[in-house]
Amino acid sequence: MHDYGHDHGVVSLSGMAATDLVIASEEEEETRYLERQAADLHRLVPGLTIQTELRVGEPAPELLAAEQAHDAQVVVLTTHGHTGVLRWLHGSVADRVAHVARVPVLLYRPVQVDASRAA
Repeated sequence: MHDYGHDHGVVSLSGMAATDLVIASEEEEETRYLERQAADLHRLVPGLTIQTELRVGEPAPELLAAEQAHDAQVVVLTTHGHTGVLRWLHGSVADRVAHVARVPVLLYRPVQVDASRAA
């Protein structure tokens, strides 16, 4: 073991602790993503009540469970627009939700701002 002096420390994490840190970081990032998408949608439709929730599991069943748990009036999904092989391999969560949901499903494609055009 090296002596890194008083200004440095050595941190050793077990595999479980490291995994927990990665999961927590991913959850924070995904929560911020949901909040940004909700804010963008709210700007498009002022007065709309938007509730976001981060769930872990298979996307379509989790979305349908959230719809029922929150007595939703509409389900809004961001879509990645996969086509061809990617769509075949992964399926379409939006298709599965739209066919089973008890309420309308609105597909929303997030706008990607081109930094070169924004200037």
